[in-house]
Amino acid sequence: MAANTSLLASTMPNLTSSNYLLWALKMMNFLWASRLIWVLRKCCPEEGEDSSDQTKVNNRDNDNNHALGHILLKIDAHLSNHYQAYKTSKEVWDGLKSQFMKPPTTSIRV
Repeated sequence: MAANTSLLASTMPNLTSSNYLLWALKMMNFLWASRLIWVLRKCCPEEGEDSSDQTKVNNRDNDNNHALGHILLKIDAHLSNHYQAYKTSKEVWDGLKSQFMKPPTTSIRV
């Protein structure tokens, strides 16, 4: 994972208020190459009593923690402080998308 972190640091811009589209594309590509993209698409498995179910939960938690760490490392400090309390990478991803993908407001004067 250390190689991924150094690759992330060298190739990814930090998310700012003006570069969401570029950042999101690059972060998705990075997560895909790191085999972590699935945590943005699937719901958390339910915790079960069967040991194989618990293994799935543990794997999901591990992948989520890695993806969440990558995302939080590449957003500006004021954004990171806000999203630090989120528990899943999907929650952070959806929150950032909601924050930055608002349709532009235009006014038409007649």
